[in-house]
Amino acid sequence: LGSGISRAKATAAGLLTAGFLLSGSHLSAVASSAVHDATILVMAWLGLRGLVKSFRMGGEFVDGVKFLRDTLREASVWLAFTLTLCLPAIAMVQGSPTYIGEGFLSSLLSFGGGDAYLTIADGLFVQGGTVAGADFYGQLVPVANALPGSILCKVLTGIGYLAGFRAGGMSAGLALSLAGFAVSVAASGFIFGIIARLLRTFHDVPVFRQISLWVRPIISGLLLNVALSMLRTNLETGAGLFLPEEIVLGASIALAALCLYLLCARRKAMTAPMLVAAAAGLGLILI
Repeated sequence: LGSGISRAKATAAGLLTAGFLLSGSHLSAVASSAVHDATILVMAWLGLRGLVKSFRMGGEFVDGVKFLRDTLREASVWLAFTLTLCLPAIAMVQGSPTYIGEGFLSSLLSFGGGDAYLTIADGLFVQGGTVAGADFYGQLVPVANALPGSILCKVLTGIGYLAGFRAGGMSAGLALSLAGFAVSVAASGFIFGIIARLLRTFHDVPVFRQISLWVRPIISGLLLNVALSMLRTNLETGAGLFLPEEIVLGASIALAALCLYLLCARRKAMTAPMLVAAAAGLGLILI
């Protein structure tokens, strides 16, 4: 809504945010796809309006032809890399282009591919039916968290393997996992190159100086969604074992509180809560 804070801007932002959240929620009394789409359009218009205003304030003169030529050259390199590694999946697995396209889209939406990527993958692949929620949170996420490297690359590779294995066995799983890996690397490299070029070119535009202030709150919201999704998976797993929901919820909250206590109050290293959680999980399996 522009720089500066006023009562009118705060009211407009609050109403727009509330309308977006409530209209897109699972509360049937207030959910409305029409209102949800309308708030998205309004936010997109406001964002575009603010972006244009910010560029005008920056007063940058840019050689648009050179900028576009460099961007297209870099895009062609990443496209060639992706197509080369995706050809086996396209030839062996039916519907693989859809997965490749969704994988590229998920990479663009992930703000760098950290743990926040899990909520993007949940929305596109778990809710979309590409992979089951139990497999995603029960098998893929624990393995991805235990291995070194980018969460984006590991999760997208794992989803490809699970989907390909279900469609045509191990060979199809390996081909689709290779495609997922290629998409994750290419999308990350392409976006990094574009952002780096934008920052070098438009270093005086105010919006680029403010981006770092807004990325953390966005990622925090995505991580909160991941935590709630894992809690929901715990409850579903407990229901499958005929355990009372209150016991599963209480155990999950108690374990989370213990990990936070070790991290914040006792100032322990990250390995301490990881070992505690692993021991708790092993104990529950034995029980």
